[in-house]
Amino acid sequence: MEANTGYYIEITNGALEDLSGNDFGGISGNSGWAFTTGVNFYVADFNTCSSALTDGFTQFSIQGAITWACTAFGRDPAAPAGTAAFPNAVQINGFAGGTNVPNIDWLISPSFDLTGTTFPLLSFWSRTALMEHPFN
Repeated sequence: MEANTGYYIEITNGALEDLSGNDFGGISGNSGWAFTTGVNFYVADFNTCSSALTDGFTQFSIQGAITWACTAFGRDPAAPAGTAAFPNAVQINGFAGGTNVPNIDWLISPSFDLTGTTFPLLSFWSRTALMEHPFN
């Protein structure tokens, strides 16, 4: 759905039935079940990533040498995984040199002023990948 756009739902009379066999009366017109989507006031795509984090993000490491960094192994929300070239993203990996590496790290977003919002939502894509190597 597009941001800041009005939508309404219509359901034909009899399209649904309850457990007793009674038909649903339906919903028609643009006022019965209407809503407007929210406004995206911040979107990070990391398309300018190189070796440093971008889009106002920072990382903070408490323990371990591995930290959050930019990668070309992202997810394109306009295409299902695996059907398009991957865009940039941020990643951290707790595995190096054939062993688990203890890390305590934070990915910190820019600050947001939510005082003018009624129902703020945070949305993000998460991707987990594991490369398996056969043991000889």
